[in-house]
Amino acid sequence: MFQRTLFRLLPALLGTVLATGTAQAACSSPYYPVREGLTRSYQGTVAGQKLAYTETMSAVTAQGFKVTTTIGGNAVTAAFKCGPNGVTGSPSVSTPGLKVTSLTTRGVTQPPRLAVGTTWNSGVTLVGTVQGQPMRNETNITLKVVGREKVKVPAGTFTAFKIESTTTTKITAAGQKLDTPPTRSTTWVAEGVGNVKSTVGSPPTSIELVRYK
Repeated sequence: MFQRTLFRLLPALLGTVLATGTAQAACSSPYYPVREGLTRSYQGTVAGQKLAYTETMSAVTAQGFKVTTTIGGNAVTAAFKCGPNGVTGSPSVSTPGLKVTSLTTRGVTQPPRLAVGTTWNSGVTLVGTVQGQPMRNETNITLKVVGREKVKVPAGTFTAFKIESTTTTKITAAGQKLDTPPTRSTTWVAEGVGNVKSTVGSPPTSIELVRYK
């Protein structure tokens, strides 16, 4: 149950993700570096329990890349595409009893250029069935860069943009609406590194960068 909770929280924690001579995506940018083999390890707490996970980028081309998130012995891989407005993610869905008939994404995960005051939106609509019953999940995220500040984490001290976001989710299952309260999160992204710290909810779930390479 705890691990299922972790994977449900990951999209909020990771909604915001070193150009070298190796293969890199066209959408690699200072605050969203994309290159083959880029690895970031994080630690923190979720629901009062310790959490550690690692992100690894692979299959990097000019058109996109994949990110595999590993928690213990479990791994989830998500695909990302490069576009003129930034990175667009396609979430991985693997819930027992769920059959997906359509998955539509909106907006971008992160635009290529950031500055204090930058705003953007992203979202996904999933339609399918759960144990034979129709369901629809619509998730929308609004994001804004609200400042630039120093943040200290186990991996070091970074000057980072502070991004605040609000996630709203509307679920219809078996003819019943199951709207959930908005989730607010804060993410700090550093140049050449990406996400160095995230907090979600209240009391906050906190995740910090431990190492990267």
